[in-house]
Amino acid sequence: MPKYYFESPSDLLNKTKRDYERIKKAYGMINENPDLLADHFFNFCITAFSIRDWLKNSNSCSFDEVKNYLEGNEFLSACRDICNTSKHYELLPNAERISVTESVETTVVRHNGMYRRNDEVNYTGKTITVRLKNGSSYPLNEFCTSIIGAWESFFASNNI
Repeated sequence: MPKYYFESPSDLLNKTKRDYERIKKAYGMINENPDLLADHFFNFCITAFSIRDWLKNSNSCSFDEVKNYLEGNEFLSACRDICNTSKHYELLPNAERISVTESVETTVVRHNGMYRRNDEVNYTGKTITVRLKNGSSYPLNEFCTSIIGAWESFFASNNI
């Protein structure tokens, strides 16, 4: 099957970073289009988790290395859960996979504040929090940067 545009796992990591930039921009547009945040988060998770399959087929490392790394990283494991739940409506039990994600919550946020350039910001919108079964809770930005950091670390340690 022909590839669309991307050629390597690094291309997918770069797309993941662009998806995160879209998430950050969506915060500024929360009043005009509150669904953008959810759309971009979905795209971010799908792209970030797809890196696994690209690594599997790249011959740059063994799939067992990728699988073990993913299973040992709570952020990547949660990303997997979010992808599978989003694609398939619900996460069904799998003997090989133990879900680490308790919930992904969308909450209403009201913000009144000033930014560095003295621009006043007032919005009411939604944000996303990822809660894990171990009791950890991560705001959207921390969750996304942790996913990117986890893949960057794996790429660096495997010279990808």
